[in-house]
Amino acid sequence: MFKELLSTMRVIALPTKTNFRGVTVREVALFKGEYGWGEFSPFLEYDDQESSHWLASAIEAATTPRPTMLRIAIPVNGTIPASNDKDVIDRLIASYNGVKTYKVKVGDNLSEDIVRLARIRSLGRKVNIRIDVNGLWNVE
Repeated sequence: MFKELLSTMRVIALPTKTNFRGVTVREVALFKGEYGWGEFSPFLEYDDQESSHWLASAIEAATTPRPTMLRIAIPVNGTIPASNDKDVIDRLIASYNGVKTYKVKVGDNLSEDIVRLARIRSLGRKVNIRIDVNGLWNVE
């Protein structure tokens, strides 16, 4: 099975909308199995053990039947990076047409985080905000 998957593999480079972890281009491995395409794109700093979960998921996507479809659309969130550049935030918000929830990166600087959250609220749309601290906070 693995030889067949490897023979279909294509690697592509996708530019990112924003610089995240210094990444401006994301390399993605795609391979086709009996049930469709699998996608493998862990971050470069992930070790083999952490990346193995991503690879297992990609193999499963390509080699196992899809579950019964229960809906035809799934709402997604827009992701806002840890930036307070007004133009970046405004451009991203505008690019997420119809999104009702934003996942906002926070945790490095509380005062900057508050400014970022206030900027999103100031745009006048009624949206939900989730914060993503990337493990920087503890329970206390």
